[in-house]
Amino acid sequence: MQIELLGPLRVLADDGTEVAVPGTRLRRLLAELALRAGHPVSTGLLEDLLWTEEAPSGPGALQSLVSRLRRTLGDGATVAAGPAGYALRGVDVDVPQVEAGFARGRALLREGRSAQAEQTLTAALGRWRGPLAEIAGTPDAVRLEEARLEALADRARARLSLGELDGLAAELDELARAHPLREGFAELRVRVLTAAGRAGEALAAYEHTRKVLADELGADPSAPLRAAHLEALAGGPGPGSGRAGVAPAALTSFVGRDGDVARVRELLRSARCVTLVGPGGAGKTRLSTEVAALLGGVVNVVPLAPVAEGADVLGALAAVVGARDTGREKRPLRADLDQRSRVLSALGGPPTLLVLDNCEHVVDAVAHLAEDLLHACPGLTVLATSREGLGIEGEVLHPLGPLRGEAAVELFADRARAVSPGFSAEGAQRDVVERIVARLDGLPLALELAAARLRTMSPDDLLERLSDRFRVLTGGRRTAVARHRTLRAVVDWSWDLLEPDERTLLQRLSVFHAPVQVEAAAALAPDLGDEVTVADLLGSLVEKSLVQLRPGTPARYGVLETIREYGAERLAASGELEKALEARSDWALGVVERASAGLRGSAQASWSQRLDAESEDLLAALRHLVASARPADALRLAIPVATWWTALGRHAPAQEWLATARSGGPSGGPADLVAEGIELVNSVMDGRAQWEATRGRMEELRAGLLAVPAAERNAMTVLLSMFLERLTDEARGDVVHLADDPQVQRFLAVAPHDPWIDALVHLMCAAGAENLGDAEGMARYAALAAEGFGALGESWGRAGALRFRAQHLLYTGDLDGAERTYRLAADLVSAFGNVDDEVQLRMRLVDVLQRRGLLEEATAELDRMGVVAGTTSATTRTWLVLTQVGLLRATGRLDEAHAVVREQLADLSRRPTSAIWGHERAGLLTAWAHVQLATGRLEEAAATVRESVEFALGTFDMPIVSLAAVAAARWSLLAGEPARSARLLGVAANLRGADDRSEPDVARTRADLERHLAAEVVEAAHAAARDLPRSAALAALRAAVGLRDDERGTP
Repeated sequence: MQIELLGPLRVLADDGTEVAVPGTRLRRLLAELALRAGHPVSTGLLEDLLWTEEAPSGPGALQSLVSRLRRTLGDGATVAAGPAGYALRGVDVDVPQVEAGFARGRALLREGRSAQAEQTLTAALGRWRGPLAEIAGTPDAVRLEEARLEALADRARARLSLGELDGLAAELDELARAHPLREGFAELRVRVLTAAGRAGEALAAYEHTRKVLADELGADPSAPLRAAHLEALAGGPGPGSGRAGVAPAALTSFVGRDGDVARVRELLRSARCVTLVGPGGAGKTRLSTEVAALLGGVVNVVPLAPVAEGADVLGALAAVVGARDTGREKRPLRADLDQRSRVLSALGGPPTLLVLDNCEHVVDAVAHLAEDLLHACPGLTVLATSREGLGIEGEVLHPLGPLRGEAAVELFADRARAVSPGFSAEGAQRDVVERIVARLDGLPLALELAAARLRTMSPDDLLERLSDRFRVLTGGRRTAVARHRTLRAVVDWSWDLLEPDERTLLQRLSVFHAPVQVEAAAALAPDLGDEVTVADLLGSLVEKSLVQLRPGTPARYGVLETIREYGAERLAASGELEKALEARSDWALGVVERASAGLRGSAQASWSQRLDAESEDLLAALRHLVASARPADALRLAIPVATWWTALGRHAPAQEWLATARSGGPSGGPADLVAEGIELVNSVMDGRAQWEATRGRMEELRAGLLAVPAAERNAMTVLLSMFLERLTDEARGDVVHLADDPQVQRFLAVAPHDPWIDALVHLMCAAGAENLGDAEGMARYAALAAEGFGALGESWGRAGALRFRAQHLLYTGDLDGAERTYRLAADLVSAFGNVDDEVQLRMRLVDVLQRRGLLEEATAELDRMGVVAGTTSATTRTWLVLTQVGLLRATGRLDEAHAVVREQLADLSRRPTSAIWGHERAGLLTAWAHVQLATGRLEEAAATVRESVEFALGTFDMPIVSLAAVAAARWSLLAGEPARSARLLGVAANLRGADDRSEPDVARTRADLERHLAAEVVEAAHAAARDLPRSAALAALRAAVGLRDDERGTP
């Protein structure tokens, strides 16, 4: 199937018949997938592209649109779904074919094969059928239009070279009028008019463009346009201008640097000295050649790599420019002038671009010479490449880093095809290629060297051997300079230019895997000086492109993997590796110790972010402590970090850290029990634990923690034992109010005063009160917790307290207050990147919006959460589904609601911890019962209500049981039992500890009840049940659904 995007969308089946694609949004979806044919496009990106002014109509809107597209395309193409998004396969798209034609035409033009270039470009341009209707206004449309204009300019250059001038001036006149600020068309128009003997018109055309540039941009014409003007003044091209000094033709394709080319060309319009700076092998030389070729005009390229001494730089420059004539009479350069004067004479004529390539080893000499030349030659522009800037007046730097993403993959694949025809980076190879590219930092030279190895090994073999990259990545081009023939030679060149202290610091930095602050670098180099001295050394390494600055507060400094591995080799050879690893471990312990205190106050968010930034190196330090047989220090490092991540819901990394710390053997103290206990808690929370075995071990750990001698107890041992007690007691039903727990009372009586611990205990009491259906106790303890955390400036605990306060406001009907409080709590947790907590708070916000009747706003909020749903825990995803089902029910989409609930129940049954408490199953069954009731399936609903009550009772969580009670009330009403329904609404209020009359199912059932019973009768039945003792209320619920007292326990 052929898809044509370069004009109105056209889809052709294999037999040539056109396939109709109805609907603007469907056509846009096809266009976006076709632009990236063969590659997955994320659902988030597609939704942003397709719904630019309004949110999708629901979570399934995109999926529905994709289904329509599949039906439209039939068997001619495949729209495949995967974890990374949707991918269109089995199609030929005109865009890459035309772009390849443009690239081939440009390559032919550079090789001097103008006739073939003109034919190739004309054929490619002929496939452009008109405006890009389906992708108008997008970055892709801008990119393609830019490529078309460049191709038009290239074709004009080819025709000018061939002398095919008929109609060319008119074509360029039209293009110049349509794009008055595009100097390339103006330059070509001036040259064509001059070549056609119409010098007067050429001068007029130049003057018009000069005036437009001055009026619109306040800028002067570029060097190529000025050179064309000089030709027109002279009546034609002279020996000192034009093609005699063009940049060397490239022999390979140029991949992934279009943005850099555009940026450098833009800089050269306003700056007279631009330096491309970047690490060795980043492609600085190739970029400079590409830019010079596009600019046209007089170009002199001076390769400085072979120059050994700064004193020889001027001679190298003279050798390049002295080989050329100057002036229209072809006068040789005067031998009686000194070398500098001859160079100035050669460069003092028409506008000239001087490319000074590879300056870093003679940077001082180049800097002085370049500044001298720029002052003496007003028409001169300098483009330099170096691993550090020249540091001269007027210089503008263009940093050139590694290639990223698709561009790096494309370069690797392109070079691989040169040695292994038929190589493809798609399909099964894709993952391996992406991993190779990532291991090599996207460094172009490293990618090219790696691709060359595919002559003799498979991509899988290459990836495996990259652990010894410096031995593998050899065998570059024989014609390349020596330092570009192997990866080691590239880094050797840069290393040899460093000062001794710079080398020492860089090799020690190799023990860090992630960017670090100055403090971390200084911890490894006390012998080099204080932090100020180390900061200066880091700055110098940044200037020399061996360390990358990551701006921020504070700034961080990172090292490319290739440089890191080279430094690691040097560090090992120096005999200082173990000393550096020990210093890193001491640094890590210090960071965690300070973080433990910082996480309890106003700097909590910044310390949380710092732990995230440092996590890779903290984990490496942890592993070294384990390997060094320091189990107590390993636990001292792991427990505070894992505890914080447990609070943030990051259960998998918390388990990894604790398992790593414990793998080094016991420390012989209470920390062993604490580490195992927190690890087990996380295994339960993320749904991976086998519950019966886990619960038994938790009870043993709790007993061990209670037996810890008083002198060795701390807040962690006591709080963890309390938490384990709550988990295991809830599973048995032996639940008491946390504030009345004797262990809590003993702890508070003897514990040293710690405002954060006090606030945390109040927060735990609020959570316990909520579970027991004590709404007033929940509000009271939440207020105390919020006050305590607020006084400390702490955000995480305050957000938790606000969640309970908002819940109480919701119960009392203060929807405005509840919305404000939920939003505040969600904003507080967002600083931690804590997706689970934020999603759970915003789910409750959706509930508030739904209660207020703001269904569109609620749907939009839910859709925003759906984007990050895949990163949340399994439990959070269940509650997110329940929120979605509530909105589907509110908008009448009952079939969708039914399907979503069934799918989530099936997913839940596959999780090993799904039977621990039954909270999620009870909630899903309750929602399912409401859907059945709304669709008239009363008999099915009766069984589902009974099952939901049974599971809810097993949770010993009164708000969960109250949800099931409301479903039972709804079922009773529809079954013709309004009096029982009214009592069950009162039972639900009894269990949650509040009426909560704005809850949609409560409000709906109560309103329907009052059509069957007088309002005062309903209120009396409701009040009588609400005021029952708790045991009687539970007994009434069990009786209403036909459960015996011994079924699912008695809370």
